[in-house]
Amino acid sequence: MGLDLRTQNPRRGREFLGGYAWLARLNDKARAKAAGTLDEYICLCPMDEGFLSRAGVEPAAYLEFIAQGKTDDDIVSFFDQRVTGRQREDANRWILIDKSSNLDRQDEEEIHT
Repeated sequence: MGLDLRTQNPRRGREFLGGYAWLARLNDKARAKAAGTLDEYICLCPMDEGFLSRAGVEPAAYLEFIAQGKTDDDIVSFFDQRVTGRQREDANRWILIDKSSNLDRQDEEEIHT
């Protein structure tokens, strides 16, 4: 079971998981959605969709996989089997550089230091 996002924040978007920025945060939100504890967060928000698109991972396939109770390591393996090095770089660059102001705002709102 994932975080209860009614009482906790998801991991930071800048946090890497298996070489992927954003994936840890996406996992937290997807698990919370499956558990009914998403609160005001949005699973498959534009940043989630942009990350998945650049990584070449279909949102439905990802959500189906994570709904099976998969661990972070399982999900990294799922991505590694589907995502090329170039796609990973593109997804990370988009999140970390193109969307850096969004990440800054999230950090401020969630009081990550």
